[in-house]
Amino acid sequence: MMEGIIDLVYRFNGDIWVADYKTDRLTSDEIAGRTKEYQLQAQIYTEAVSQCLGIRPKGFRLIFLRTGTVVPFCREEVP
Repeated sequence: MMEGIIDLVYRFNGDIWVADYKTDRLTSDEIAGRTKEYQLQAQIYTEAVSQCLGIRPKGFRLIFLRTGTVVPFCREEVP
């Protein structure tokens, strides 16, 4: 079981994207390692949006607010 709230669903250049804000206290060097921990969340949120809107999102982005880093997961990476 997973509980969460999708922070943002938006359209950019005609494509639907899903994003989640992260407030982790990380350095820029630590973000790549932490990103892997959010892979399942990316898959679940992307599938939820797909089922609700009937449109497959182009991808999912993690937005690390403390560093201003955006990590995209493209559709091929989020089944």
